[in-house]
Amino acid sequence: ASGADFDTCVENVDIGGPGMLRASAKNHNAVTVVTSPNQYAELIEELKSNDGQTTIELRRRFAAAAFSLSAHYDGAIASYFSQQLGSDLPTVTRTYAVEHKLKYGCNPNQTPAALCRIGDAKLPFEVLNGRPGYINLLDAANAWQLVFELKRALGTAAAASFKHVSPA
Repeated sequence: ASGADFDTCVENVDIGGPGMLRASAKNHNAVTVVTSPNQYAELIEELKSNDGQTTIELRRRFAAAAFSLSAHYDGAIASYFSQQLGSDLPTVTRTYAVEHKLKYGCNPNQTPAALCRIGDAKLPFEVLNGRPGYINLLDAANAWQLVFELKRALGTAAAASFKHVSPA
């Protein structure tokens, strides 16, 4: 919301746009729904390599992106209402964007999760090399926390190393 009053913000809630996106995504067997300029290059390449047609795989992925965008919009509206009315919603709706797929779960035999961000927020760190596993992230977070506390307590630079969530 832009600082406008509640009634103006409610009046500006878009119903038609999200409805058209959802309808297009629902009908992805026959419709390609494009929700972002970031999809243009992939769409153009798809059309060039398939005689002006799109594949069902692309249409499904683009439909998923449309539903995700619509969910994000609906969640923002629900959060605004909750804030303005000073009430707690029984359910909090958030959408996450996958920033990095992890190498594996806690152990190499486990299915990997993903490192996600909320909306346009930046992650508090940058992966410089490779694909970390879940334990790698825990080790890095623990080392950072220890170094931060040592610097604050002692006023000097520090270093820490963790291996499987234990100081090493």
